[in-house]
Amino acid sequence: MPNIGPLELAIVAIIALIIFGPKRLPELGRSIGDGLREFKSSVSGENRDDEDEDDDDEPDEVEATLDEILKERLVVADEEEEDEDEVPDTEDKAEAGAKVLPKQPDEFVCQSCFLVKHPSQLADAKRKLCADCV
Repeated sequence: MPNIGPLELAIVAIIALIIFGPKRLPELGRSIGDGLREFKSSVSGENRDDEDEDDDDEPDEVEATLDEILKERLVVADEEEEDEDEVPDTEDKAEAGAKVLPKQPDEFVCQSCFLVKHPSQLADAKRKLCADCV
C-alpha cells in the first residue's frame, strides 16, 4: 500500500474544498472531529458526559434570540394599544389593514373557498356554496 504524503493530502483537501465549498468545510471538519472524538472515547471506554453538562448551563443562542423577539413584540403590542385610543385617518385605515371580525350567527362559510359570506351570497344551500363559487 502506498504511503500518503503531503502532496496527496493537499489534493484531497482541494477536492474537498471544491465539493463542499468554503462555507460548509469548517462545519464538516467540526462534525468529523466530533465523530472521531466520540469513536475514540467509546473504544477506550471513557465517558465524557462532563462536557454535555457544561453546555446545558449556558443558554442557547436560539433561546436568547427568541426572548428578544418576544420582548420586542410585547413592546410593539403596548405601543399599538396606545395608538388605538387615537382616531385614525382614512389613509391610516387602508394601510393598517382591516380587523377580522368573528363569524356572525347569520353568516355561513363557503365549502369551496372557505370564506365567511353574508346569507345573501348563498347560492347553493345544500352544498353551502357562495355565488362566486357556483
